[in-house]
Amino acid sequence: MSTEENKRLVRRFYREIDEGNLDAMDELVAEDYVDHSPPPFPGLAPGPKG
Repeated sequence: MSTEENKRLVRRFYREIDEGNLDAMDELVAEDYVDHSPPPFPGLAPGPKG
């Protein structure tokens, strides 16, 4: 993936979140993704379920 393609992907990721389109995360985030700095919400499940 080129730098420009990566920039477009990251911008889309945040745009989808800002617009509340969490369904897009199935397309944009790998199933085995691990967030190493998750938001401070107690009881939030790890991975895509969280």
